[in-house]
Amino acid sequence: MRFTSPCLAVVFVSSLAPAQEALKVAPPPEAKPVAAAPKIAGAPAIAKVSDGTTAAVSAGGLFGTGNAKILAGSVSGVYETRLGDWGAAASLVGNYGQGAPAGKPIAVNTENVQARLRGDRFLTDDVAIFLLSTSRYDRFQGLDLRENIDPGARLLLVREAAHATWAELGYDLQIDVRRDEARDVIAADGTTSRLDKTAVQHGVRVFVGRREALRDDVTLSVGVEYLQDVTDAERFRVVGEGVCAARLSGGLSLGLGATARYERTPLPGKERLDTTSTLSLVYAFSDAKR
Repeated sequence: MRFTSPCLAVVFVSSLAPAQEALKVAPPPEAKPVAAAPKIAGAPAIAKVSDGTTAAVSAGGLFGTGNAKILAGSVSGVYETRLGDWGAAASLVGNYGQGAPAGKPIAVNTENVQARLRGDRFLTDDVAIFLLSTSRYDRFQGLDLRENIDPGARLLLVREAAHATWAELGYDLQIDVRRDEARDVIAADGTTSRLDKTAVQHGVRVFVGRREALRDDVTLSVGVEYLQDVTDAERFRVVGEGVCAARLSGGLSLGLGATARYERTPLPGKERLDTTSTLSLVYAFSDAKR
């Protein structure tokens, strides 16, 4: 995601950091942080897992006129539930922005939506198998759709009252539907070729996450996801995320987050690295008992 005007960075102050890529960064259900359930007052105890549901929503916007014209907005939400040996989760985040300096025509410069669905089958409290589906539309990355289907296994490596580390390993099926304007490739000799409308990639997905309860009502979560094409060593993606959340009152929390997306072989004319920083107010609900 790119910002062609510095003013647009402000819109992400009101985006939902914990919900952004939440199913990657958020700990597994037995190690849920304050960010996912801000009403929990103490450091989360993870020795015993019980049924419950957690949900969080956020929305924000920015409007400006005069020397800098700007209209931007962000909306996001996350939902997780656990019932016996089964778990389910969903998240949605969308961003839109347009703007221009005075005297210039207004142009769209931010437009993306990402939805994730996940189902887990817990074999033990520390081991689970899962199926994860991620659908992303990103106009300025040149994607009408990027669909990732990821079956795999998850292992909780560290289980302590205030600390948790977990890892995931599995297969990744990636299907890209490219935007028409992003398909043209200009060679060094000036000749032009056109990429296929769709592309399919088979790969391996590895994820490692860490959650720290820094104090009773402050939690830090970090995660790194690596996706490697099995047919071409040059084709891989890395997504790194971090979220620090502090409970303010009741179900209200303040979240500070950062995301970095690196793609080794992006579409022609696209940057390899996109970064996002967020400061957000989050309202969450949880009926999970511990």
